[in-house]
Amino acid sequence: MKILLVVSRPPYPPRRGDQMRAVQALEFLGATHEVTLLAPRGGEASLAPKLRFETYEPPGRVAKVLGLLGALLSGRPLQSGLFRSRDLARKIRDLAPRHDIVVLQLERLIGHLPDLGDIPLVVDLIDSLALNLERRAAFDFRLFRPDLRFEAARLLQAERRLAARAAKVLVVSKRDRRYLEERLGLGMTANVEVVPLAMTIPEDLPPTLKLWKKPDREPAFEVAERGGPPLLAITGNLGYFPTVDGALWFLTQVWPAVRAARPEVRLQLAGSRPPARLRAAILRAGAELIDSPPDLRAMLSEATLAIAPMRAGSGLPVKILEAWSMCVPVVATPWAAEGVSGRAGEDFAVVEPDPAAWCREILRLLDSPAERRRLVENGRRRLAADYGAESVAARWRAAIPAAGRT
Repeated sequence: MKILLVVSRPPYPPRRGDQMRAVQALEFLGATHEVTLLAPRGGEASLAPKLRFETYEPPGRVAKVLGLLGALLSGRPLQSGLFRSRDLARKIRDLAPRHDIVVLQLERLIGHLPDLGDIPLVVDLIDSLALNLERRAAFDFRLFRPDLRFEAARLLQAERRLAARAAKVLVVSKRDRRYLEERLGLGMTANVEVVPLAMTIPEDLPPTLKLWKKPDREPAFEVAERGGPPLLAITGNLGYFPTVDGALWFLTQVWPAVRAARPEVRLQLAGSRPPARLRAAILRAGAELIDSPPDLRAMLSEATLAIAPMRAGSGLPVKILEAWSMCVPVVATPWAAEGVSGRAGEDFAVVEPDPAAWCREILRLLDSPAERRRLVENGRRRLAADYGAESVAARWRAAIPAAGRT
C-alpha cells in the first residue's frame, strides 16, 4: 500500500511529541508499506537516509494573519490558520491521488481536508487538543480562560468533522478516546483507535542498574541504591503548560514540606524552554534547573523518584514512560496517571493533588527501597508489554484500513 504522511513540523530530529509520533509512523508503517513524508521545508538536512519525502513551503507572516482571519470566519480552530499553506494545498492535490491512503497529523491541518478529495484518510490526532485546552482553562490565568474555552470548542468541532471524514482516527491514550466518546458520542467514535507512542528500553544500562534473571520469568531490572542524597526529578518540555503548571504547584505546595522534613533531598527540573516564571520559582525554592540537557534519560537515571505532578494536559505523559525505561519509580497525580495504562499502586504511586498527601508518599518511598524496587520492576514490565516497539508497530499496521485503495 502507498501511504502519504502529511505533517506540520519537520520530524527530524524528533524532540517533541508530534515529531516522535511522525518518526515512529514512518518506521513502523515503512516496514510493510511504501510511505512518503510530506513535511514543511527546512528540515531536509536531518531527514533519515533513504526516506521518501516531499516538502512544502510553510506560510509566511502575511499568510498566517490571513489564515487566522479565515479560520475565525469559517469556524475552524484558530491555530489551523497558522498552518494553512497554499503550497501544501497544491502538493496534497498532486500527491494524494497517487497514494492509496493519506495519514494527516493533528487538527491544525484540518484546513486542508478539502484538498484530499475522496482519498481514504487516517487522522492521527495524537491527543485531543479540545481536551487539552478545556483542562488548561481550569488552571491557567483567569484572563486567558474565555479564549481557551473558545478555542477548545472549535477544536472539538474540528475533531467531530475529522472523525466523520476519516476511516480511522488515532489517539495515544484511552483517556483521549473516552473524552471523544463523551463529547462526540459512541456513534461518532467507533473508528477511533488507541495507538500509543513506543518507548525504547535501553540495553546499555546506567551504572546504578544491574540486570538479573530468574529461570521462570522474563529479564527484569533491580535498582542498586544510588549514592549521595536522594534526588527528585521533574522532566519534560518545561515550556509546555501542563508541565509548567504541575511544576509550579509542586514547587510551591509540596516541595517546602519535603525539604523541611528531609533537608538533604534535592529537587531537579530538566528540560527545554523553561519560561521566566518557572526559572524564578526554581531559584526561590532552592531547586536545580538543567536547561536542555543533551541526554534527558541519562540525567533521569540518577533520580531516586520521578515526579509527575500534572493537573492538565492530554495524550500520553512521556515523562512516565521515560522514568519506567530508566528504572526510576514514579509518583503521579491521578490526571497524569490516566494518560498511561499503568495500575495505581502497582506500576506507580498515584496521589491526589493534596500537598500533605504528596509529602507523606514521597517520604514513605524515600524510606522504603523495597517499595521503590517493586514499582520499578512493575513499571518496567508495563512499559515492555504496552509501549514496546513490537507492540506499537502491530497497532500501527492494524490501524491502516484494508479499505485503502489498492
